[in-house]
Amino acid sequence: MAEYPDVHHAKVNVNGAEMNAYDAVKIKAWLRGDVISTVLQRGAAVIKARVLSSVMSAAKAVCNHMRDIWFSTNEGEFISMGVYAKGNSYGIPVDLVYSFPIQIKKKMN
Repeated sequence: MAEYPDVHHAKVNVNGAEMNAYDAVKIKAWLRGDVISTVLQRGAAVIKARVLSSVMSAAKAVCNHMRDIWFSTNEGEFISMGVYAKGNSYGIPVDLVYSFPIQIKKKMN
């Protein structure tokens, strides 16, 4: 599994105005070079820094997701979670599992 940074669908706030993340970054070569290579080499960097397998990092992420699903996210907090893309407003094809910004709210009885 490879991770790939997609800044074309991200939004940022610059001086109070929302804009595309890609347009907000002035140095496009940085986005096309260093950012992509850093993300693609993340697993190797974790192994090198921890002198252990990146499995523990993945296991912690799974635990964090389960905690958020069970207890909900904090008010105003977004997490990134791979979910089935059906019915999304981002233009992602419906037959994909994609990493979306997610808020999980407590179900009120």
